[in-house]
Amino acid sequence: MKESFVMRRLVIGVLFSFLVFGLAVQVGATDPEEESGVKWISIEQAQKLVKENPKPVFIDFTADWCGWCKVMDNKTFSDAEIIDYVNDNFYAVKVDFESKEKFNYLGEKYTGKELAKKYRVTGLPTILFTSADFKKVKPVVGYQNVDQFMDKLNKFKSL
Repeated sequence: MKESFVMRRLVIGVLFSFLVFGLAVQVGATDPEEESGVKWISIEQAQKLVKENPKPVFIDFTADWCGWCKVMDNKTFSDAEIIDYVNDNFYAVKVDFESKEKFNYLGEKYTGKELAKKYRVTGLPTILFTSADFKKVKPVVGYQNVDQFMDKLNKFKSL
């Protein structure tokens, strides 16, 4: 009799633990629609959106092997002030330097490397700030911390 009482309490304890764990996981889950962060879009999307709502664009050239690109992603692009400012004032595009996939840019097809070559990008990270019509282009080469990048955003906002 004592053994069955102990077993029941053990089973109830285990079930209760699973229930609590399940609720904790559910509370920690985020809806992808509500995720915060820089709203990265494709270069094709940016070209469409500037026609409806003109804003400057910045194109972040990146690669899996680029350590400073990852630092910028983790520190600069995850800063709340940067996120808000970028999302309000720019269209943000990431271009994978190593991708073989072609995309349409101003009526021509490019890979990341080909577009980088067109704009003389020789090192990563490099960010190209462009006007809404893509005619004015200003490169920013190298890692940018939050303060440096905010300065560049303010400078190129009216490009």
